[in-house]
Amino acid sequence: PHGGIEKVIFGFLVFYFAFRFLGCWVPGWGYDEAMYHLTIPRQFLFAHRIHPTPNVIQANFPLNSQMTFLFLLGMGGEVLCHLFQWAQYLLLGAVVIRWARKLDKEYGYLAFLIYCSSTLGVYFRAPEEVHFALSMLGRVSVFPKYREMGIALAGIFNGLAWGTKYTAFVFVTPLLLTYLIGKLRERNVPWIRIGGTLCLFLSLSTFVFAPWMARGLAFTSNPLY
Repeated sequence: PHGGIEKVIFGFLVFYFAFRFLGCWVPGWGYDEAMYHLTIPRQFLFAHRIHPTPNVIQANFPLNSQMTFLFLLGMGGEVLCHLFQWAQYLLLGAVVIRWARKLDKEYGYLAFLIYCSSTLGVYFRAPEEVHFALSMLGRVSVFPKYREMGIALAGIFNGLAWGTKYTAFVFVTPLLLTYLIGKLRERNVPWIRIGGTLCLFLSLSTFVFAPWMARGLAFTSNPLY
């Protein structure tokens, strides 16, 4: 880590991954784990084959993660699955830091923190593809320079993150807004102008997210279903 901010983020990440490592030894209690991530591979092991499970829709197609869990359950049980997830998460984080620093050397650990924020409230699950996608969009929205065009691009990518998964509202956008306000204040931008910048950012995010709301309203009468 370079600089005080990165050292603080690094310290948090060390604590976070140590905490998640302890969680690897706890039986799975998340909804997805109990319903299909580990339950369906166990059913395959009991049957000695892949067989249809009509009452669980997620079992009707062989997810890559569940095929990995099938092998790990046969080798060592549930704890081994959790340890594999933890190692996968850590290695992916190293890739994120490396990739982000190629775009801008200041943003490596911040990019990793945004990724972690998208899974902080999701029990001890693996870094799912959809969380990776929404956090990638969140990280991309950080990189544009802080001018009108940069803010516009940031708002567009943030809206795409909302459409990828609704957890972006809670775990991605607040972090981006906090970071954006901090950088603008570093440049002595007046609060009135910061307010206008944030309105532009959120308005474009909402505009990009509008098709997802229209779909939900049309099919379920709930724009945020």
